[in-house]
Amino acid sequence: MAEKINDGAKNQIAELLLKSSGLLLFKKAVFSKPVDKACVKCVMTQRRIGNENMLQAETFFSDNKARQENISLNDFDAVIRYIDNYCQINLMTTAGDCEYRRSKSGNSVVIGGKKLEQNLCSDNCPCNASEYAKIIPGSNNKR
Repeated sequence: MAEKINDGAKNQIAELLLKSSGLLLFKKAVFSKPVDKACVKCVMTQRRIGNENMLQAETFFSDNKARQENISLNDFDAVIRYIDNYCQINLMTTAGDCEYRRSKSGNSVVIGGKKLEQNLCSDNCPCNASEYAKIIPGSNNKR
């Protein structure tokens, strides 16, 4: 069931993405319907680079080129920048899936977000996205 969240939807999808990554439950996120028509889509996956778990964003362009960027699980702002550039995001995790949609008028909604959050927190996990990055093996921000 969809809930109208507007500005909070962007933060909610970012937190869910980082929470699932921090718990190593993240499969991938597909960003589609780009604001910039030079882009086609972006696919985020989780990678271990060096001793740190990171998100790897691979952006595909209409000229058949691609660009990769590695994003730290502590970099909430970088995730928000990607969300701002796309109107639809499908987040897939082993705990469940959810979808973010933003209309041309700017109204946004997360479908399935509450259920996914409940699933992510069902094993007595802390529900603060910044805390998830601290418990990742190899992270620079250990407790």
